[in-house]
Amino acid sequence: MPPPVRRFGPFEFHPASGELFRSGVRVELQNQPARVLELLTRRPGELVTRKELREALWGGGTYVDFDRSLNFCIRRMRVALGDSTRSPRYLETLPRRGYRFVAPVAVGRKGRSYRVPVLRLTAAAFVLGLLGGAALADDQSSFHRRVVDWLHDKMIASGERCPWAGG
Repeated sequence: MPPPVRRFGPFEFHPASGELFRSGVRVELQNQPARVLELLTRRPGELVTRKELREALWGGGTYVDFDRSLNFCIRRMRVALGDSTRSPRYLETLPRRGYRFVAPVAVGRKGRSYRVPVLRLTAAAFVLGLLGGAALADDQSSFHRRVVDWLHDKMIASGERCPWAGG
């Protein structure tokens, strides 16, 4: 049985495939950083030592520049998560000891996300913009207005960023 999906903040991590999603949109994460993320989210709030990471990722028979390779993985994870070393929301460094995943992690089974995919909302907003301005402009209490309000509730009021507004 594959490991369950792990959710934290706006992220959903699928350990079996190494895929990371932010609000339903896939975030690029290479294989080794995904393996580090899997190890850390398996034990949220606990120290995962550098030694444990070395053994899990490279084993005893592999010879690599461990420090450089692990630092690369951690940097790639921080980029994917939008995290920083100065004020970590997800990944805390314990110098010379290891790392700790500091965000709460909810574990669940793989399934459809409860969020409406951003691409569908973007397409719906585009169509409403085309149709709404011309065909339904006379009656603002119409179906158009209700759909615009629904889109607002799903995107803006839920705290998600509006993908077409650039930020």
